[in-house]
This record gives sequence, C-alpha cells and structure tokens, in this order.
Amino acid sequence: MSLLSTINLWYFVGLLVFVFVIWQWFSYRKVAVTSKAYPTVTDITFLFLAFMTFTGVFSFSDKLLNALFSKLGFTVIDAGKLNESQWVLLAAFFILAIAITFILRRGANKANNSNNNVDQGIGNIESGKNSKIKITLNNHSGLPPELSTHLVAEAQRKNEEIDRLKEQLANSLSPEEKIHLSNKINQLESEKKELEDKIKTLEQRLADYSPNNKIVAEANKRFKEKGVDAALAYLENIDFNKALEQSRENANALLIQADLYKIKNKHDKADTSYRTSLRFQRNYDNTLAYANYLFDQNQFNEMIRQLNLFKMEQHSLKPNQKAAIETTLANAYYKNNNFTKAEQAYQEALGIRRALAKANPGAYQSYVATTLNNLALLYSAYNRLREAEQAYLEALGIYKALAKANPGAYQSYVATTLNNLAILYRTGNHLKEAEQAYQEALGIYKALA
Repeated sequence: MSLLSTINLWYFVGLLVFVFVIWQWFSYRKVAVTSKAYPTVTDITFLFLAFMTFTGVFSFSDKLLNALFSKLGFTVIDAGKLNESQWVLLAAFFILAIAITFILRRGANKANNSNNNVDQGIGNIESGKNSKIKITLNNHSGLPPELSTHLVAEAQRKNEEIDRLKEQLANSLSPEEKIHLSNKINQLESEKKELEDKIKTLEQRLADYSPNNKIVAEANKRFKEKGVDAALAYLENIDFNKALEQSRENANALLIQADLYKIKNKHDKADTSYRTSLRFQRNYDNTLAYANYLFDQNQFNEMIRQLNLFKMEQHSLKPNQKAAIETTLANAYYKNNNFTKAEQAYQEALGIRRALAKANPGAYQSYVATTLNNLALLYSAYNRLREAEQAYLEALGIYKALAKANPGAYQSYVATTLNNLAILYRTGNHLKEAEQAYQEALGIYKALA
C-alpha cells in the first residue's frame, strides 16, 4: 500500500467523521428533544456500516467509490490490506465519533433540562396556582405608576413573543420543532409568572409587616406615594444597629429592602440586605426568600448551606412551610446534580403535601402535582424513565381534575405536563405515545392562544 493511499484513506475517513458531527449537531443540539446522554444502537450501527463500507470491507462499494472519488485523487483500498497500526487508527476514528456523539447528546440533555426547569416558589408564594398571567394596571392598583408601567411593558413584550411562537407552532410540521417551540413558550410563561410573583410577594410582605413595624409602614407609604427609589432611600438612611433589640423588626425591614433592590436588579445590594436580615433573625420568610434569590443567581451551594442552617436550628414550622423548605432544598440539590438528596427532599415534601391534600384537596392538590412534576423531571434527567412516567401521569391526572373546575387557571399546566410526557416518551422511543401526548398538548396550546 502506498503512503498516498494511506493518507487518502484517513483523509476520507476524517471527512466522514466531520459529516457525522454535522449530522449529530443538527439532530441533537439545535433541537434538543432527548435526555439520553449516550449513543444509541442506531448511531453505532450507522457508524459501523459507514466506516466499513467506505473503507472497502464490503466489496460492492469498491467500484462505486472508485468511480466517485478517483477524480478527487482518492484511492479506495481493500480493508484486508490494512496493517495492524492502520486498523488501530481506524478504530480511533470510530471511538472519536462515538465520543462526539456522547458530548453532543450531553449538550442536548442540558438544553432540554433548561427548558424543563423545576417549579421554584418565590418567598412564601409557591408555584402551582397561576396559569396564563395577564398583568394590567388594575392588577396592582396600589403600586407606584413607574412600577405598574414597567410591569405592563414587560408582560406585553413577553405576550407578543409568546403569540409569535404560538403562530410558528401552529404552522410547524416537524414534531421536534413543535416540542422545541412549546418549551420556549413554557419558559416565557414561567418568566411572566416570576415577574408577577416578585410584585405579589413584595405587596404581601408590606401588608403583613406594616401594622407591627413602623419602619416598614413608613417604607410602604413612600413606596406607594413616590415609588421604589423613595422607599429605598428611606431604608438606606436607617442605622439598624442602633436598635439591636428589635431583631425581628429589623430583619423584616431589611427583607423589604432586599426585595426592592431585587426589583431594581441591584443584586449585590440585595444580597447584602438578605444576609443582614438573616443576621438579625433567621426566620422562615427571609430564609426562603434568600434561598430563592440564590437559586436565581445559580448559587446552589450557598443556597443548600443556608437552608440546612435553617433546618439545624429546628424552627417551629407549619406543615406547608416545612414542605416548601424541603421542595426548595430539593430544587437546589437537583441543580447541583445531587440526585440522591434531591429525591429524598422531594419525597419528604410530597409526603407532607399528600397528607395536607387529603384533609383539604382544594388548597393543596396543586402542590402535590407540582412536586410530582419536579420529581418526574429529576427521574427523567437520570434516565429513570418508568418512575418519571408514573410521576408525570399522576400529576397529569391531578391537573386535569383541577382544570375541569377551573380551566383558566390549570389548562396550561395540563399542556405543560403533556408536553413533558411527550418528551419522555420520545426519549424512550415510544413514538406513538409521544405523538398522542404531544397532539393533546398542542390542542390545549391552540385553545389558549
């Protein structure tokens, strides 16, 4: 075998690997629809047949390849003439392609997980009850005009983007693209909810703390009359260290200050206010608020540390508060890739919420479904597909029952769960079930649009 023939052979195999990489990129990275992080049997079979065929193992390809590539200077040789070192190099190319497949599928998995985030409560208002949120000036009549205008503008911008995506969804013929667009719609709906929850949390705290806290009452007055900056200016001029005995009052006032900084996107100052609030008194409100803030900042290790510190102090909590702490801790463990502890915390929260729902279904069934959905996402991410399916199906049953009584509040949750189920079925190669779940979700999305 000539050196030129050998070089041409490896050059050609290199081109084949390059084509394979491009194919993988468009199949798995651009539209991330699978959570498998390893090459499938189909991938390996494709590689094997392609490599063996193009290197001349199958004699029927010799004449065809010579005819196709002779003008380009390629010499297709019989694989039986390869020596040991050349076979090793050929095997190395094969392993390289497998590794590339693994990396790209890992990327697809992360992209898919980012589109299927865990439901994260904000403050002591947890997800599970809001659906398609429409923010208008009337929703928050007590807010300063500047903040109301900001809310309306942000909501309108997201609504326009959602409408555009829903139009694309209705016209799309590709199942992969449909799922991808549905995930983007879900993400925008979630962002709208988070925006609304920030304001609802602030309003609720101001109302709760004002009667027994002169500092918060005055901040609330300035907030409603003159806006966020006026309230912050007032709080910034207070020397909280002069009244150390007022630990709870100071902690609550500083928590309000942190909420206001967060609305203004002054994250460093918000972090300082949260920590100072905890120094005066660590309680349920400021612990959960700071944990959710850290979640938004992707500071999962610190989030876990703060929540475990709170648990170690053995505060007296209501069952629903304990479930919220466990859920938030589970979300942090999930994001930190600690599957075992995430599952334990989710199961703890689920047990509490099942008991609460048994006594008061109307108030707590949605929280059971939320926890089941988060647990299903966790199982799906770690390829425990059967358990993920069971959790999704139970959550779906709950959401469908709730949607019968209140379609406007829960239909979007039915659609989201169906969409997640479709992705799960597609991951497990149950294409018929995936199509059925997806079509049902698509029907709801179209109705909501």
